[in-house]
Amino acid sequence: MAKEQEEKKKKIPAWATRLPFGLCKRYGITLPDNATPRDAWNALKGRGISRREVYEKISGKEKPTGSGNKGVKEEQTKESGKTVEDLVASNRIKLSRKADKQGLTNLLNEGDEEVKDTTVKLFFDDSFGYDTKGRGYENFSPNDNHVHCRYVSVGDDPLKQATSSAVYHESWHAIDFNYGGIDRKEAYEYINRRKSEIIEEQGLPGYIKWINSGERQHEYAQKTRLTHTYVASNGKTFMETLLDETKGKGAKWATEIQERYSADREAFIKENGEEGKMKAVNKWGDISDILNGLTRGKVFVCAGHARGYWDKFGDARAAEAFAEIASAKATSPESYAILKEYIPNTVLTFEEIYDKLKSGEIKARRVE
Repeated sequence: MAKEQEEKKKKIPAWATRLPFGLCKRYGITLPDNATPRDAWNALKGRGISRREVYEKISGKEKPTGSGNKGVKEEQTKESGKTVEDLVASNRIKLSRKADKQGLTNLLNEGDEEVKDTTVKLFFDDSFGYDTKGRGYENFSPNDNHVHCRYVSVGDDPLKQATSSAVYHESWHAIDFNYGGIDRKEAYEYINRRKSEIIEEQGLPGYIKWINSGERQHEYAQKTRLTHTYVASNGKTFMETLLDETKGKGAKWATEIQERYSADREAFIKENGEEGKMKAVNKWGDISDILNGLTRGKVFVCAGHARGYWDKFGDARAAEAFAEIASAKATSPESYAILKEYIPNTVLTFEEIYDKLKSGEIKARRVE
């Protein structure tokens, strides 16, 4: 038995053993000192990177040399013509039931053709995925780099399912997270250094305050998110543009937007019955959520988050505005027109970022 195991080990080339550790290092995945190659592959699987796909890329080619993944070609997707169907067939899609495949396809296909194609391109250029096993409302989780949706099965009650707008909204949270700033490993190292500094200077109470105040999340966002790191042609980040443009306008907008939303809601209900309520939310929900963020949750017109959300997740105002603009561009021309009316400079900055993402000038961190 021992002889057989020894022979088996001899058949495994050294580069194949080093490969998963090199990939983990590249993608900022921290492993324990005693981790095995299998542990490394399992960690990569959580980021949507399968061993089969990696070996398919290098099969028939010169084997990797040096340490880690230096021999693995990791350039951004060059292929054209990728479709929503290709996306849903990817191994980065986790479906909770059979009909979810067609349901997710339908929701993405509801989006504007150009935005849909750009979203699909960015999906294949990076490593985020979709998971329809989610409970509660849709969300993007940086922990597993997946957009989580309620089930999206064909034939079920649409009121209990994810919407096209929500799927695009969360997809662009994933894009914001994956296409900006420094590598996550560098960001974690920075946060760990800050932790040590704060404990040394302020003790444990200062460290706890740093966490509870949302400052830790804020500092992490400043290092990693596209909305906090990309400097546009106006010399500002998306975050800076948003805050400059909206400074001191929360109270004025609160009254105005509430009045305009209420008038539309009443008219839509008169015309469409109960469906008119959702029509009004679709039109005014994006600017409502942005207003909700500007007032730290104090003003809620028809969409928003709990007050604690805006502090807990490290100044999420830019992230939410970015995702709202993207989902409006994809699914609601009326909402997009309202956003251009209230925050025209921020929308222009979004369009600049969007064009650079579409052209490939802004690349995902994992392929740089």
